[in-house]
Amino acid sequence: VQLLEVVKLDNKNSDLPGDEFLKLVKIISEIQHPNIVELVGYCMDFGQRLLVCKYFSSKTLFDVLHSDDVGVKEKLSWTARIHIALEAAKALEYLHEGCRPPIVLQRFESSNILIDDDLSVRVSECGLTSLLPSGTRPVFASYDAPEVSDSGSYSERSDVYSFGIIMLELLSGRKPFDSSLPWAEQHLVRWASSQLHDIDALIRMMDPCVDGQFNVKSLSRFADIISRCIQVKISVYSRIISFHYSYFS
Repeated sequence: VQLLEVVKLDNKNSDLPGDEFLKLVKIISEIQHPNIVELVGYCMDFGQRLLVCKYFSSKTLFDVLHSDDVGVKEKLSWTARIHIALEAAKALEYLHEGCRPPIVLQRFESSNILIDDDLSVRVSECGLTSLLPSGTRPVFASYDAPEVSDSGSYSERSDVYSFGIIMLELLSGRKPFDSSLPWAEQHLVRWASSQLHDIDALIRMMDPCVDGQFNVKSLSRFADIISRCIQVKISVYSRIISFHYSYFS
């Protein structure tokens, strides 16, 4: 028996014209990658606009990383965190390089990275983020690149910036924004960016749940990739494909 998940479009998009909805379905149905949630059907009956996806997991990376249950968080070893980042990078590379035209996720964040008990990874909401209810996003989750605030437009570059924030979450165990922390530490990227090339600071920044079980060289390389992802003044962003090809070289 195959489990399915029904995705309902935002109310403002529920009256999307049939031809526009079918165009959307066609685009999403052509997204075929082992690390991306698969669309298997749709429904237009009675004026509805529903998408049917293959069910993968109800657990998101955000849920696990920021769980109040320390036992849940401790399952994410440093090796597991690298694995999750690599699998998410493969999905992002496919959307940017394997799709024509490229598909920009726009809202790439830990809440739409699904993980199961075996730590397999699927990215959800590919190609339809702007059509989903805004309430599905975690409050205060700030993954947008600075240029998005300035121009309001998303690009492959802004997706890579968001991926850098996700990697920072994996490294530190912190949320992108946390009002419970001292003011200087509330915005994760602002707090962490100046420390990414200081190995002693990186070790202190590390999620305590990892409990020292990591390789310093691996941590340093991980931080270098984060630094490249979140660079603000960059005309041509580094292709994220280099992450999963070069990480262990």
